[in-house]
Amino acid sequence: MNVTGSNSEEALTSRKMNWVQWVALVSDYGFRLAYYGLRNAADFWPTRNDLSASVQRGNPEMDTQAYFQDIIQGKNYFLIGALDDFDAQVGLKKILTEGFPVYKQGDGYILCDLQHPLSTP
Repeated sequence: MNVTGSNSEEALTSRKMNWVQWVALVSDYGFRLAYYGLRNAADFWPTRNDLSASVQRGNPEMDTQAYFQDIIQGKNYFLIGALDDFDAQVGLKKILTEGFPVYKQGDGYILCDLQHPLSTP
């Protein structure tokens, strides 16, 4: 069956998105993304408030590099929707900005490509 037109493009995009896995740093644990975008992140990066609460409960500070390497296994993208939180998490920001290209960026979000790490000299 040969399908052409915008409906086939939408169907193809929808099929592609079904297998894409990503990590998200968002302020609402992905509720709006799931509700309006019908997409769920595979994992969520903790917000600065989550990290602070964890330390206040007596847990040690998170090893950002180790946790990052663990959480991105099998993921294609890292979605940043909480830009203020991203700026406040210096370790995460350094890892992503120095190690991975921006796939797409728009008003209120950055999508980093985890599949194509930047080469380091």
